[in-house]
Amino acid sequence: MKRFSEQFKKKSESIRLRAAERADLRDRLVSYMEYHPLPSGMRVERISGEKRGISSEPFSIIAFNVRYVRNAVGLLAALLVVAIPVVAEWSVPGDVLYPIKRNINEELRSTLTLSPYAKVEWETKRLERRIAEARLLAEKGELTPEKEAEVVAAVRAHTDAAQQEIAHLRQEDADTAAIAEITFASALEVQSEVLAGDTQPETYDETGSSVDALVYVVQEVVADVKEAVDEATPSYEKLLGEVEAETTTAYELFASVQSQISDEQRQDIERRLADIERKVAEAIALYAEEGSIQATTTDTNKTETEMDGSDATDVNGEESATSSSETTDDFEGEGMVGATATKTIDVSEEVKRDSQKPMVVNQLPVEGDPIRILREALQDVQKLIRFITDLELREAISIDELVPVTLTDEERLSLARDDYTVASTLVDEIASYTIGEEYAEKVTLGMQLVQEALSSADAAFAAQNVSAAEEYSAQARVFAQDLSLLLQNTQQKDGVTTPEEGMASSTQQTTVDDVADEIQQDMSEETDAPPDTSAQMGTESASTTRMDN
Repeated sequence: MKRFSEQFKKKSESIRLRAAERADLRDRLVSYMEYHPLPSGMRVERISGEKRGISSEPFSIIAFNVRYVRNAVGLLAALLVVAIPVVAEWSVPGDVLYPIKRNINEELRSTLTLSPYAKVEWETKRLERRIAEARLLAEKGELTPEKEAEVVAAVRAHTDAAQQEIAHLRQEDADTAAIAEITFASALEVQSEVLAGDTQPETYDETGSSVDALVYVVQEVVADVKEAVDEATPSYEKLLGEVEAETTTAYELFASVQSQISDEQRQDIERRLADIERKVAEAIALYAEEGSIQATTTDTNKTETEMDGSDATDVNGEESATSSSETTDDFEGEGMVGATATKTIDVSEEVKRDSQKPMVVNQLPVEGDPIRILREALQDVQKLIRFITDLELREAISIDELVPVTLTDEERLSLARDDYTVASTLVDEIASYTIGEEYAEKVTLGMQLVQEALSSADAAFAAQNVSAAEEYSAQARVFAQDLSLLLQNTQQKDGVTTPEEGMASSTQQTTVDDVADEIQQDMSEETDAPPDTSAQMGTESASTTRMDN
């Protein structure tokens, strides 16, 4: 049995005063001290706060709040995780944070991009980033061959990645893949135009400000992609819907930046938007016309198949025989020009007979024209969107270089009339020249070609056929200019003053034989005859003229 003292001590250690008991005891002590103060002899003066001598403490205790420390560390980690990637987005090749931008930021975004079409768009964006980085380094004079080689390799890698995604997309949705190819090609063409204005080959080795190697690679990629785009044929409905959606986006963006651009740029953008709308309307009209033509052809074929077989055979046989006989008679009547050296044909009469034939203009649309027109419209509107939204792009190149103006039919006819007027004026001037015998035949032949082209142009203007008017007016102008130059050279060679001195500069002078060859070549192309045949025709015509004389 334990001793009582030990038990008492243990019990006393476990006994504690309650809070109320401690407060009551403190009040009693304070009251006792107030009524029983110390005698004056027992009191001690208060020690002054001044320290005497040197005092030192062996150590000091610093208290940390663990909760505050934990929160601070978490905030710092979050700041580093967010801030470093954001800062890395502004880095360029050669910076410390550039690997984070390429290998972490962009790769993470690639992983989070799920659809193949979105992946193509992202790879296109990455390619544009690499080119923008190279241009920035070139402006600073810091684009070394090593850095440019790095950018070139990255451009090729992004191009291959985009094309792989397009190939995967083609297996799922051919129309969407074709549109993705068009979008990718548009972005590359924009970058190619931008880089073409930045080339400075003479300063490459000195200042590192040339992007020649990059320009070559981008142009090579553009050629490959454009070839694939030409082969791509998305459906009319899908392509039309994409063009309309992009056009709506372009109008919205244009409305948002009108206060930030000049009046000239505003007019240029409005003209391009009008051109795009005109192309879309033309494609819709052609598609509707093709549909009506196909419907008519189907009805015709159906009617022919319902005919009696024997009667159809007789009718067809009779028509074939008639056609063969007519063809044979025409061949025997006209003969084969230039087939043998023994037959002599008057070229002037042949040209006159051809010029009197009525001009046949093919008004039917070429197969695939609506798709081609819509494809061009989609590329134009995508380039226009980049021009509207990218300030650096607007400063680097003009809108005429990026999206050339599409002339209206009225404008095209006006330019064709200008060519027609030039040709007619030159014809009047040529008539005032003194022509020697050795060039008389060539001039006569050239004048016949000019008059034939002018007659065909008149017919085209009357029929409002824009393409034919452009073609024949341009031919007449070229033939007339060649003749004028030929006569100027011959007259200057003989020491005779021309009616209009100084009309052609010395840098435009060519030999008589060169001009004559050009006239004969143009004549051969016009009559669908090979060059050697046209030359033989000229020889035979010359011999005929000498015989008549």
